[in-house]
Amino acid sequence: MKRSSEIVVLKIRDEVPLGHPEEDANSPGRMRTVIGWGPELAEFERVSPHWAHEEVWHRSNGWRVLDPGRAVSCELALVVDPEERVRCVAKVMGVMKRDLDERVSVIGPVEDDKYLPWYGKKVRLNRSKNSVTYIDAKDVIPPDKLDPGADSISVPKAA
Repeated sequence: MKRSSEIVVLKIRDEVPLGHPEEDANSPGRMRTVIGWGPELAEFERVSPHWAHEEVWHRSNGWRVLDPGRAVSCELALVVDPEERVRCVAKVMGVMKRDLDERVSVIGPVEDDKYLPWYGKKVRLNRSKNSVTYIDAKDVIPPDKLDPGADSISVPKAA
């Protein structure tokens, strides 16, 4: 299958207790009782970035309404916090559909240190209220070309 030039972006919601344990589709056997972005994750990111990124992926990559064909053709998934800052970069390896309600989960591992320059930076998204959106990879500055002082990974719009 040919990979698209799109990146799937998953918006992580504010932290919410689930009220029941739920298995993480990316980590069979790993249960979660909380989803979403909490302020402790930013602190965790300063102390242990790799494990913080894994926890963000664990808390954000739940069952969503999305087009499985479009999502699986993307090479990368970004997780952005409520302020649209990158908090996780994962490689899209596939998708899994839940029979109960046709929701889909993106499957794949958190990417390596290559993408560290993107973390904490804003990304320009459309104004959709949907928790899933797609951006063109051409609209994102590659991590090795990003100015360390930049506030955004988005290519500046032409005037």
